[in-house]
Amino acid sequence: MPPRTAAPAHKKRSKRALPAALPGLEEFVLPTRFGPDIAGIDEAGRGSLAGPVVAACVVLPEDFRLDGLDDSKQLEPEARERLYPEIKAQALAWGIAASSPARIDEINILEATFEAMAKACAKAARRLAPEGGLPKRVFVDGSKTIPSALLARELARRVPAGPVPSQRAVVRGDSLVAAISAASVLAKVWRDRYMDRLARSFPCYGFAEHKGYGTMRHLASIGCYGPCPAHRLTFQGVKEYVGVRPPTPEEEEARCIEFTLPER
Repeated sequence: MPPRTAAPAHKKRSKRALPAALPGLEEFVLPTRFGPDIAGIDEAGRGSLAGPVVAACVVLPEDFRLDGLDDSKQLEPEARERLYPEIKAQALAWGIAASSPARIDEINILEATFEAMAKACAKAARRLAPEGGLPKRVFVDGSKTIPSALLARELARRVPAGPVPSQRAVVRGDSLVAAISAASVLAKVWRDRYMDRLARSFPCYGFAEHKGYGTMRHLASIGCYGPCPAHRLTFQGVKEYVGVRPPTPEEEEARCIEFTLPER
């Protein structure tokens, strides 16, 4: 048996001194304290097949404390409803804005989301104006920030001229930054309430149950009745049924008669 050879010695890596702080590193530090200089923005309803996309912007005070605040998707509806008025009461400023289904179809969902976000930020800034004006930094949930020209345009419509805030996109920001978490709750509750109202106007789609998202029941309703004015006509799952004629009462009755329950 040949003798074992010694394993080759690993080369020592050169230890190069790392800089104490990389240039621009401060831009990547998430806020732990708040105040009039910092705002958080989030949206609700971007992936829905019906209803508006809604955005909210929240500016929190330095001493903000609110038990139970989290990403709105992680909260039960009752918890969101409890937090909604408390956030409004404690916030230095807040704004909510929406882009309609028609607007979404006109300019696409991403641009419509940015538009709602810019308007929500401008509404919050208008509430801040008597206290000193615009926030200096805006933290946006997700991987993209609002186009600067769009944000500047919406701010100019509502508040005195001033520097456009810097922006930082934060992936999973609704669970990392309290101001974004607060914005996510406002946007979600406002939109859910709106969808509940739509459910009374268009009862056959079940909007109160699924809030316009693509559940099996919702997709089946679109296929049966065709889309209503609340639907986004350019979305997959909706556009295929544009022009579908709803069944007459007689056809609906006949279909119910043909339906039989499975044997137990």
